[in-house]
Amino acid sequence: MKESLESEGYLALAIVEKKQKNYKNYFEYLEKAYNSSQKNPQVMLELSEHYMFKNDLDRAVKIARFGLLCSEKLQHAKTCKFKSKTRKDYNEMKSRFNYIIANRYHHQKRYKEALHHYNLSISFYPNNFESQFGLGQIHLAQKLGQCISVF
Repeated sequence: MKESLESEGYLALAIVEKKQKNYKNYFEYLEKAYNSSQKNPQVMLELSEHYMFKNDLDRAVKIARFGLLCSEKLQHAKTCKFKSKTRKDYNEMKSRFNYIIANRYHHQKRYKEALHHYNLSISFYPNNFESQFGLGQIHLAQKLGQCISVF
């Protein structure tokens, strides 16, 4: 319980620093959050998005895959450390993790895998516009007749 609170506290501080555009402190707090609880999916989501922003897509995907696994385990666990999270919160997290994975495949032009993860992302959270946009881009790239219906 203590590790969860400590991790979430550092994560909150990291987000505050990010909003103030103090990225050095942001990343330091993010590292502290991760070191406090290496299975907190919220921390892993923030870390994977950070690495995606830094264009370190391999690291972003590695963390996203582990975060996805942890979020699924926590969602289904009988005793969940993160009780404040609802099903919607977990689905939105899983959507964002899948978007990060899809984005990597998309950049590699591995469209089949990217489509799979974009679709998973949208199935978990239909309002994920980044995934919808990525899906539309792939349909355009493949010159499919579905372009208009996706956009």
